[in-house]
Amino acid sequence: VAGLFHLALLVAGPRAALLAGLYAAFSPAFVTRYSLSNDGNYVEVLALGTWALWLAARWTREDHARSRLALAAGLLLGLAFWCHIHAIIHLAAIAAAFVLAGGLAAPRSLLALGLGWAVGYGPGWLWNASNDWLSFHYLLPGEARAGETAEAGLAAVTAGLGEKLRLMVTDHAPVLMGYDTGYGPAVSALLAALAWLGVAAALFAAGRTARRAWRERSWPLGVLLLFAAANLGIALVALPHVPGNPRYILFLMSVVPVFLADALGEGRRWRTLVLGLLIATGALASFAQVPPTLRQDARWRQFVADLEREGVRFCYTDFFLATRVNFLSKERIVCSAKLGPTT
Repeated sequence: VAGLFHLALLVAGPRAALLAGLYAAFSPAFVTRYSLSNDGNYVEVLALGTWALWLAARWTREDHARSRLALAAGLLLGLAFWCHIHAIIHLAAIAAAFVLAGGLAAPRSLLALGLGWAVGYGPGWLWNASNDWLSFHYLLPGEARAGETAEAGLAAVTAGLGEKLRLMVTDHAPVLMGYDTGYGPAVSALLAALAWLGVAAALFAAGRTARRAWRERSWPLGVLLLFAAANLGIALVALPHVPGNPRYILFLMSVVPVFLADALGEGRRWRTLVLGLLIATGALASFAQVPPTLRQDARWRQFVADLEREGVRFCYTDFFLATRVNFLSKERIVCSAKLGPTT
């Protein structure tokens, strides 16, 4: 939230920063659920990547500090890459921004970005050195989608793109913007309508941001738009579709709140009302998760207590189970899935 506030403040001003921060604080239910999860690293990439985008946006304005800003962005993205390899999306977008906006300064900034990334990724080098460099195997063309298609290599990249685009729009977009499951028909229908309102608002806001960026020749806004395009493009071409789970486009929440706050925060009254409705929907849907989450937490704590009582100190299981056991036992039980920074 803090990173998003500073990013919006830089590119859109104080009012937009406040509204973008509110949207992020009371985010759609899916974003809230991932933000509070301890069994995945997407939210760490979201946070570190947002700060890296802030540094990249500053880079387009502060010519005298470009190498220093690029180095700092690289350090953050190296840490993010250690948390999850999908930080490659931020790295690719920021490198592209440096090339497009940097002119003769681009090579030096790219070198600083790469150096910072290499240093920040220090723990990842150690893991990969003893695990056959598996993280980097995941970056090979088609590797991430190998289980989704019958193709391999570049053929896997291009297989079924039309269907994936349809599913990204009809399945992932509404979930990212507020739809949630587990309610009765009436509430589900209302949430679906509000989620599609959010999708429409996001598209409207992105269009206005693109027009403003072009009109003002604003490279800070251009960085945000470039990142959004990179995230959508890489998710579409290189990553598998997970039904009902838009985690591969979760990183759009670094920029979508800025677009919404800038486009809907001022002007005609209906725009402010739409933004307020989206924030209220996110808050209510997120708070609605509290009772079942507390019940689930109590069951998990009891399960881990039972394991400790039985004298279990080491175990091997699924990644999502292992992280919860480790967390709730305060690592008195060490449970491994032998999963490194690959997926």
